[in-house]
Amino acid sequence: MLLTNCAVANRRRWQPTLCRSCDTYFCDTQTVGTARRGYRIVGFVPTVCILTTSPSVVIPNYRPIRPGPSMADLLFLDTEWNNDAVRELVSLALVNADATQCFYAERAPRPRVPSSFVSKVVYPLLDGGDAALSDENFGEQLRVFVASFDHPRIHFDGAIDKRQLARALTGFGAWNGEVPAWEPVLVTRQDVLGELEIYFGCRPEKAARRHHAAVDAEALRAAYVTILGM
Repeated sequence: MLLTNCAVANRRRWQPTLCRSCDTYFCDTQTVGTARRGYRIVGFVPTVCILTTSPSVVIPNYRPIRPGPSMADLLFLDTEWNNDAVRELVSLALVNADATQCFYAERAPRPRVPSSFVSKVVYPLLDGGDAALSDENFGEQLRVFVASFDHPRIHFDGAIDKRQLARALTGFGAWNGEVPAWEPVLVTRQDVLGELEIYFGCRPEKAARRHHAAVDAEALRAAYVTILGM
C-alpha cells in the first residue's frame, strides 16, 4: 500500500483510511506524526492525492517539498470504454503536467456492443488512422511512454481508469513480461473537479469534444495545474 497525503481545507484531524476501490490510503488531516507502515508524515497541506513513499516537508507558504519524484513525473489519464457492463477499453490518453508530452491511442478493431451513448458520442470523436492500434502495439507503445518517466505518478478522476491503464499496459493480456512501475493517484478534491467543469464551460470547442480521451486528460491536467498554482 502507498500513502496519499491528501488534505482538506477544514483541517480536521483524521486517521489514514484505505480506499477499497483503488487500494490507496487517503489522509484528510493537518496533523503531525507517524502514519501506517512506518512512513513519517511531517505535515499535510491542501493538495490532490499525490502518492508518496518519502517524507513531505511543509514550509510556511504551504508548498510541499518532496524528495524523489519531480513535477516532471506527473501524468494525467483519461479512458473511454464501450459500455458499463463489459467496460472494454476504447481509447486512452496520458498527458504530462506541462502538456509537452502526451500519449493517445485507440483499439483496433473497436470493441463490439457499444452503448447507445458511446455509439452516438464517443465513437464519432475517435481519430482513427495512426491512432488506431492492435492490442499488442497499443500495449508496447504505452509501456515505452510510461517508462520514459522516472517516477510516473498518474492522476485520474475515476477508479476504473486505473484498471483500464493496468490492463492496457499488458497489451490486454497479450504481454507476459514486466510493465513499468507507476503510482496511481485518484483525484477526489472537489475544487479540482469543479475547475474541470469550469474548464469545459469556458471552452465550447473543448466541450463539443468532451469524451475524447485526449481532450478529457488535458482538461484534468489544466484543472489540477490551475488549482495548485503550478
